[in-house]
Amino acid sequence: MGNLTGLQYLEMRGTSLTGALPESLGNLINIYKIDISSNNFNGLLPATVSGWTNIQYFISEAGNTALTGTLPDISTWSKMK
Repeated sequence: MGNLTGLQYLEMRGTSLTGALPESLGNLINIYKIDISSNNFNGLLPATVSGWTNIQYFISEAGNTALTGTLPDISTWSKMK
């Protein structure tokens, strides 16, 4: 997935994915919207996502994921809505 650097929108809602989010998500440098709701992801949000400077929407329904820990530095997410 990390090779898809031109990807702008990633919809993973309700796909029953499990496990940790990959560090390679940070390579999606043009991403502006990502939806990981209704999955079984666990662990930390990778620190590499701090490189998402175009992100406007990050959707994760808290009741449907098991992400834990503190958020990485998201100060670069200045376009969030």
